[in-house]
Amino acid sequence: SLEAPLRQLLLEQVSHPTEPWRRFIDQQISNKEPFRLVYKDSQKQQLEFTVRYCEIRFWEKRFYVEAWCEELSERSKLPELLHNRCFRLDRIINILPANGDWRKSLDYVEVKFKVFGRLMNAYEAQQDDIEDEIINNARYVVRRVSNSFWFIREIFRYGENCLVLSPESVKSQLVE
Repeated sequence: SLEAPLRQLLLEQVSHPTEPWRRFIDQQISNKEPFRLVYKDSQKQQLEFTVRYCEIRFWEKRFYVEAWCEELSERSKLPELLHNRCFRLDRIINILPANGDWRKSLDYVEVKFKVFGRLMNAYEAQQDDIEDEIINNARYVVRRVSNSFWFIREIFRYGENCLVLSPESVKSQLVE
């Protein structure tokens, strides 16, 4: 007795389990072996990527595959992160082995920002933080960022009490 949209969403989730993909990806990570990922994006387009490094990350109630892919991202506004992509685990259609080398990591950009005012002490340190110090009533943080979308969503909650200091590319993306 569910409404049609909710019923459809639940049926899609039940008919498309993510556990087999998770196990296969974990195995590829463990073996350091690249793979081809067939993926359906939010626009229902089927796309293929060659993954040469990846990590499973949890963002906002879902598991994602954060990957370094041969194919460049046309959506990335940061040249340093053109190879990095983020895939929802539940949108993976297929995974196939691929030839080639496994990379050592994702690409990163170091972002310096400060949190100040009443939210300075509310800042929650993250595993990718390189520096975190308090100077003159402001908390200065340097973080290795592999995906500017998730970084901006995370710091956006600090609102006007957070300022990105560098690099300029991330600063302008936040202003946008």
